[in-house]
Amino acid sequence: MSFRYVVAMLLLLSGGIAKSQQMTHEEEVVRTTYARMSFAGQVNEVHDLLREKRIKGRAIDRIDFQLRMQANTLQFELSGFKVGPLSEIAQVKYSELVTKPSPAIDSLAVMPGHFVYSRDGHEMKSPTVTALWIKSQDLRGQDWEQPFTQMYAKSEIGGQHTRYAAYHVHVTFQGHSRDYNAMFLFGSDPKTGEEIAFPSDTIININGGALTRFIGEDAYPETLIEGGLAAQDTTVREWLNSGQVSGPGRKTGKANCDLTNLRCGIHADDLRKLDKPKQTAFHSPLDTQIL
Repeated sequence: MSFRYVVAMLLLLSGGIAKSQQMTHEEEVVRTTYARMSFAGQVNEVHDLLREKRIKGRAIDRIDFQLRMQANTLQFELSGFKVGPLSEIAQVKYSELVTKPSPAIDSLAVMPGHFVYSRDGHEMKSPTVTALWIKSQDLRGQDWEQPFTQMYAKSEIGGQHTRYAAYHVHVTFQGHSRDYNAMFLFGSDPKTGEEIAFPSDTIININGGALTRFIGEDAYPETLIEGGLAAQDTTVREWLNSGQVSGPGRKTGKANCDLTNLRCGIHADDLRKLDKPKQTAFHSPLDTQIL
């Protein structure tokens, strides 16, 4: 067997492996949603740190910044994706697809909001989330051992979807973690033809609905960039710089997300906006957290 033949076979095999590992559209939507939500939580923490800086009158401590960002960031690992038409899971027990909440194990309340800031007569806002561990809802009276098709038919969204993406979640927040199963359902709006998606994540989305929000909403931190708030502290700017996601297909004015590690960042061109002089100073009364 010639060396050239071996090389050719390796190239073909590597191409096949890459193709098999390519994410489906549905998995990309799911991963983007979780990544945006995680980034919005980080942006919320940055705004809290900037607010504390103004109160204390001193720069943000780098060690404190790192510790708080590590502890208060929603960290997700998504695995075991199965994607296909709903007919594939018609007879699968719903409890095998989505983890049923139990009062014995905590869930997360993840509440979306916006940080609103005004400069030079222009209002800017950044999507945010706040999270905390809470006692799970008690759904012991509901029968989740029914096949998916029966549970789905009884729901308010029954008949709106044609495809699914089921997966396993490992979430870590403030030193605690949970493992559970969840799924997204996909369909088309009968009026517009646009894709619609429904997240069935009973550990994250029941309390706050943040996943539902970030299916369609970007997590770009407009107040930090166009508002210039990130220029007020070196540590915040360094954080944005270290997490920037640029390159082919990346866009300015968007939270560009790495779908492998579920981390988002801004484009390098957006970071350069912080070098432009701002005409007015910060007005703290215009700080508003809207939930």
